[in-house]
Amino acid sequence: MASFRCDAERARRLCTLDPKEVFGRAMGEAAQTNPLLTCVVSDYGRRLSLERMRELLPESLVQCGIAEQSQVAIAAALANEGYTVVAPAYASFITARCFDQIRVCLGSMGAPVVLVGIAGGYGSGILGPTHLALNDVALMRTVQGMTVICPSDNAGLWCCLRELVARPRPAYVRMPSLPVGAIVHDNGCDAGFDGARVLMTAVDPDVVLVCTGGVTLNAMHAARVLEGEGIACQVLEMPVIEPLDTTAIDHVNPGSLVVTVEEHYLAGGLGSAISEHLSSHGTPPRVLHLAAPCSDFEADDSENLVARAGLSADAIASKVRRALV
Repeated sequence: MASFRCDAERARRLCTLDPKEVFGRAMGEAAQTNPLLTCVVSDYGRRLSLERMRELLPESLVQCGIAEQSQVAIAAALANEGYTVVAPAYASFITARCFDQIRVCLGSMGAPVVLVGIAGGYGSGILGPTHLALNDVALMRTVQGMTVICPSDNAGLWCCLRELVARPRPAYVRMPSLPVGAIVHDNGCDAGFDGARVLMTAVDPDVVLVCTGGVTLNAMHAARVLEGEGIACQVLEMPVIEPLDTTAIDHVNPGSLVVTVEEHYLAGGLGSAISEHLSSHGTPPRVLHLAAPCSDFEADDSENLVARAGLSADAIASKVRRALV
């Protein structure tokens, strides 16, 4: 059960930071009480605001250079020796490039390493297709015993990092990519490990939007637009994709249109996980999946790429309208 909660005041403070600064702040706070905390990085460490952690624990940073496969192997070895290990890198590299090391060391061997994917989805789209992470969740879901978390804002990111450092396990955290000031949990939140969060409620909703990660904010904006048009919407945030909160899905009104929203390919992501579960139901609700197209875009700002992928608030609302006709 989650023990770390971000109250409204902290959530508002965290939303003024870059997510990488939130990572550094969470590590610095954890270092105050955990002398075994270790960050194993692959070149990117100097951009993660880890000064406070290094001040408290001068030998807590292990720099592997641009070698993510070695990063995961070293992180697993340290974790198996009793260290509390967090391993951050670009989401596209810490998952796909290192998949065999993850499958063996974290999956088969159960090394309690917390992997953190920086700039998931289109977050590093300005660097081109090589840096897009649109199948990272799919890969991590197939690793036995892996917890897969996609926080929707900085408050959720802080909570799950603090919780995972306190109680390590094989895990993958996809760092949200949001502009400074963007916030989903203005009333605060917990780590999200206890299940789906209800962000907007409705009696007998016409539409239930189930979302994860940074596009959750777009889904909420879309729901408010639709509500203004007389379409009753419920919004469920699913921060933990593996293990999936199937109870929340089972409680969805079978007469509602279920709309999954994710900054990820459909194959293997949140939409797939929900459809896999619903396929065992006799009369599952109708489902509309909104996900990234399985194609590369040229380099561009992440917000523009999200819009081109059809995941802006306006695009989500438009697709829901068409599905209800």
